[in-house]
Amino acid sequence: MQENIEISKIINKHISTSNYNGEILVNETDINFDERSDTINWSFNLNGGCFKYSVKSNDKLAEFLTNTIVKNRKLDSNTFYHYIPLEFGLNIFERNELQFSSLSSLTKNDSAEYSEFLKLYSHNPAFNGSHISAAKNKIFIFCLTNKFDNQKFWNEYFKDTPGLCIGFKFEKADERLLGFYEFLDVLYDDTNNFDFINYIQEELHQKYCKRLFIGGINRIARHYKRTKYAWERETRLIFDFLENNKLHQTSFFNGIMGTNLETYLQPEFDKENNRHYMRIKFNNPFFKIKICEIICGKKVDDKHIDEIKSLVPNDVKVWRLTDVEK
Repeated sequence: MQENIEISKIINKHISTSNYNGEILVNETDINFDERSDTINWSFNLNGGCFKYSVKSNDKLAEFLTNTIVKNRKLDSNTFYHYIPLEFGLNIFERNELQFSSLSSLTKNDSAEYSEFLKLYSHNPAFNGSHISAAKNKIFIFCLTNKFDNQKFWNEYFKDTPGLCIGFKFEKADERLLGFYEFLDVLYDDTNNFDFINYIQEELHQKYCKRLFIGGINRIARHYKRTKYAWERETRLIFDFLENNKLHQTSFFNGIMGTNLETYLQPEFDKENNRHYMRIKFNNPFFKIKICEIICGKKVDDKHIDEIKSLVPNDVKVWRLTDVEK
């Protein structure tokens, strides 16, 4: 028990000196260990990376990292915006559905940021290159922001092609199903805000030849970017088929809704474009998706604006933003 007390002190000490300090998170009764007796070579840039077992903390640290330091938007009634090329926007209007891209199918920058975070802070032997690559195919994301007039988006996304910015509201969320998805602001970091995790690992290694198991590391990585991307002011709607057990519990969903989960959520793979994605209808059991506004870039001609108006309800405002792409 004395060792547990000392380990909990180490964990809390480094949290208290971080940018995310707060109440004491872990006490001695939270500490437990893997039951494996063999020595495993877990080398993570520390000298002598061999451990008999790893320290666990009943996932309190994971809950802190994933629930405390980011803003949850699940019940947010504000308008969120999505920048998209015209041709893909028309598909949304025609089909009344959104496509969530896997992390592996988002931009190279988005994919790289996920890997960067795990590389810097995971210290977890499971997160090798093969695991990270497979994980990216199981996490599906729809990217949003809070501004329609972000000139950098217009300039960088639609320099040579007509583009739209679609305003969405996510309404009437079923509170019984909130655990099936995440709706979180992206966490921007200058690559040292999480160094306290490294410090915990280093001290545990030095004093006890043990490491800390942190279950929430992957859940942070899926909505993490370095501060150079903070101009995007991004919010992510996420269905995580990697770690969210509810998405693998069809019987649980069926017990709530009386129908199979796969009716609404089914990951797909586009062989032609080598792309993992998932579709979700505007009318779905998790939340109702409503288009409230469509802003057209100056390269969208009048013919296409008329086409857009014919595809969406009459109360949707469709207009052209002329003071962008200068």
